Amino acid sequence: MEKTLLCESGEEAIGLARDNVLDLILMDIQMPNIDGIRTSELIRQLPHHNSTPIVAVTAHAVSGEREHLLQAGMDDYLAKPIDERC
Repeated sequence: MEKTLLCESGEEAIGLARDNVLDLILMDIQMPNIDGIRTSELIRQLPHHNSTPIVAVTAHAVSGEREHLLQAGMDDYLAKPIDERC
């Protein structure tokens, strides 16, 4: 069964990741309280998510940002806004 889980915060994302096996995580970098980078680092510590693909979604795709995101344990990134027509 396919389903999409949506979160409003890093804390909520960590809780859902703890309780679910996920095929892919799209992580917004700018979230309240815990940002997407720290949230991804914490999710990576969960045994069942140590190799789950995490793709950052960011409006700040500047030079050097990709390397920073990869060092934080993310697999790739998408720059916002995302054009759904492509």
